[in-house]
Amino acid sequence: EDCIVKAKPNDTMQNQLFRIYKSTKPINGLVTFYAQHISYDLRYNPLPKIQVSGPGQVALNAILTNAVNPHPFTGYSDVTTNSSTEFGPVNVRQALGGTDGSLLDHWGGEFEFDNFTIRHLQNRGQDTGILVSYGKNITDFEQEKELDSVFTSVYPYAIINTENGEQLLTLPEKVI
Repeated sequence: EDCIVKAKPNDTMQNQLFRIYKSTKPINGLVTFYAQHISYDLRYNPLPKIQVSGPGQVALNAILTNAVNPHPFTGYSDVTTNSSTEFGPVNVRQALGGTDGSLLDHWGGEFEFDNFTIRHLQNRGQDTGILVSYGKNITDFEQEKELDSVFTSVYPYAIINTENGEQLLTLPEKVI
């Protein structure tokens, strides 16, 4: 667990980095490893409250540069839509997408994760007209759910209501 493997995820992308988060060692000796794209490491990087206004590139840069912990990720956006919002406190991955108020929520577009490069694109792919349906080109489907609940640090904060509005209160060391 926690090791990184490099693998080709599909026919069109270059090799990608994946972090192993789980393994099984059954009695028959066939070991199974579970891994997530390296971009999921951003789930463990807190983002304090920030306000952003402008096109997609400005929003993406603000998220990546205001992360509490240093990281190797860079971003590119071709989304020219102007919007504004307030992020945080959330983790960097939540600020990108998947939650109400995220970059995808306000600016739209689609993400392409290429190792440590995050591309926020107006349209990532194209409609090829191919229909994906059970019995035609899907022969099996399995869903697993698992919660990653092990944390080695916390980002303690409090939001205090004052006469001048809300104030975010954090510790000087940011992460404990």
